[in-house]
Amino acid sequence: MRKRQNGHAAVIERRGADVELLMEEVRSEIHDRAWPSRPDVRLVTHVPPVDLEPTELKELLTDLVWASLGDPQAIGAKALVSGRDDGTMVIFSVVSGREHAFKNGYDIGKARAIVAKNHGRLWVDQSGSTVYTSFQKSGRH
Repeated sequence: MRKRQNGHAAVIERRGADVELLMEEVRSEIHDRAWPSRPDVRLVTHVPPVDLEPTELKELLTDLVWASLGDPQAIGAKALVSGRDDGTMVIFSVVSGREHAFKNGYDIGKARAIVAKNHGRLWVDQSGSTVYTSFQKSGRH
């Protein structure tokens, strides 16, 4: 976050968080922690930058990916991240290889707090295997 002078008031500018770069960091850290297992953790589509601090986005992705994996040593453990731009919002999802991965909300408590703090939305599909979040696009205030 940077401060910029605008007349007499200081304006806080957020820098758009690069989902692709942060997702690569999350994947690498999870592979390091899950070694010798290599769970399938990947970004499957381009996700536009979101109006979030990079550290918060990384925490959010980490929380959702770990919840998706459950036991990273399990056969077939996966977390597939994708996103889309709907014009004003960036919506991204994390798909788990486990049914009901996100049904009990306590596994994604940190993610819920980050989303709420940043005026986003978080919801889980009926099967509990996919979680969605939405945030303002970077550059829209």
